[in-house]
Amino acid sequence: MRVRHALLLMLLPMLGWWTTGLLDLDEGFYGAVGAELNRRGEWITPYYNGRPWFEKPILVYWILKPFLSAFGEFGARLPSVLCFLLTGAVMTWWASRRLRPGAALLVPLVWGGMLLPVALGRLLMTDMPLVFCLTIAFLAYWESRERPWWLLVTGAALGAGVLAKGPVALLLFAPVLLTMWIRDRDRSDPVFSVSGLLLAILAGGIVTIAGFVIGMLGGSAVAAVSTMVFIAALLMGSLAMLLYRRQTAGLGAWSVAWSAFAIVVAAWY
Repeated sequence: MRVRHALLLMLLPMLGWWTTGLLDLDEGFYGAVGAELNRRGEWITPYYNGRPWFEKPILVYWILKPFLSAFGEFGARLPSVLCFLLTGAVMTWWASRRLRPGAALLVPLVWGGMLLPVALGRLLMTDMPLVFCLTIAFLAYWESRERPWWLLVTGAALGAGVLAKGPVALLLFAPVLLTMWIRDRDRSDPVFSVSGLLLAILAGGIVTIAGFVIGMLGGSAVAAVSTMVFIAALLMGSLAMLLYRRQTAGLGAWSVAWSAFAIVVAAWY
């Protein structure tokens, strides 16, 4: 069996996602919000029953809108299906580069046989876009051990993960970052110097959460002010990272990584 045949087998558990309507409670919410965004021609503020709806960040609606426009309810679950398939494809590509011969053949078979990913891939939920973004972030971070500019991909993927499901993307990435730093803390490799990045995330993250709360409670005028403060916090966080790591050789790579993260997250603002 060739790898491309295994990738095709990964598609099998996704078949038939269109045979049932939106069943889960959250599926109904997301589908209704996506449909209302299409009716309004809106891209920034989600609406549910005519009122702003900020229960989840914007990425799932951005992905959902064109599929709803093109295919109606048939396309509602396509974002999750595509994220499931793309996640398997990315892991297969990485396995072909980094693991023993034959591992790339097993990846799509194992991924396509896992109950929870398959179930989430067949539902209109935020989980599968988050999994896809985190997979990109983890694998790009590994690649950055040899090529630091892969951190650009890591930062952008984490930013997309925040837009998919909120700060939980950073919380799930942090243990890996910390583990790698502890394991290699005696190395001079700048990829493992994380304190400056954490300072930057803290500076921007606090105001990010405040921006969500203010936007929900205070309306568009107050949200506009919070957006300005948020962007300022991103700049201060980046400056904190620059000052903390001013003597390291990997300064440029981490700067670009954090800038990518900041730009992606700020896209919603």
